[in-house]
Amino acid sequence: MTDASDAEQGGARQPRLSFGDPPADFRRQAFVAVDAAADALSFADAWIKSDAGFLAICGPDGSGKTHLGRILCAEFGEPGADADCLTASAPVDVVALLDKGARFVFVDDAHCAPKPQDLVDFLIAAAAAGLRVAVAGAGAPADWARGLKDLETRLEAMPRVTMAPPGEALLQALIAKLFQDRQLDVSADVVRYAAERLPRRFDAARAFVAAADGMANERQGPVTKALARQAIEALAEAPTGGDAPGVNS
Repeated sequence: MTDASDAEQGGARQPRLSFGDPPADFRRQAFVAVDAAADALSFADAWIKSDAGFLAICGPDGSGKTHLGRILCAEFGEPGADADCLTASAPVDVVALLDKGARFVFVDDAHCAPKPQDLVDFLIAAAAAGLRVAVAGAGAPADWARGLKDLETRLEAMPRVTMAPPGEALLQALIAKLFQDRQLDVSADVVRYAAERLPRRFDAARAFVAAADGMANERQGPVTKALARQAIEALAEAPTGGDAPGVNS
């Protein structure tokens, strides 16, 4: 039987849908360019216009390093032709890249390279071939070398853009975008309330939005300030694990 409230709405209550994590969107317009992230994007744009051959992109997990590198790829041309996006865990054939006409290569996850010497060999070959290269990794570039002095010297000599932890304005923008990506209409008051109470970390913003979305879906209601408080409390009580990716990834 349909109750009075359902009848007023013209039928049975429709369940609230949770869309979960959206597919990664590496377009420039999807980059949350606020505060430190805006400075990083400006630095990358200036590097494109310079004659520097290499760029190091560093910062914590989930801070937007991959997104920034993908933006650089798009600026240099069509991925797979004028530009290529690779990971340090896979072997790189510079000759094959040149045969495809690549002018720029983005190498991600430099801190995960199984053999740092392979990264040295790639950088030497890329410099000889005139390829422009951006290398991204978690932590400081010197850490990616893992004691290999030649690689450390080359990385330290590169112009560097650092993705800093978010301030409150950026954290608010990140939370608002995450809710928007999940097709959730959440008030600015709720976003501000959460940003004032969460740790200043990208993974904290992502974890909060996922928790709030899950709670709201379970209760078939909106994301309110009271629900946001409960989500933050639940996260504070949860056991800590590995870093989760942030909005800009």
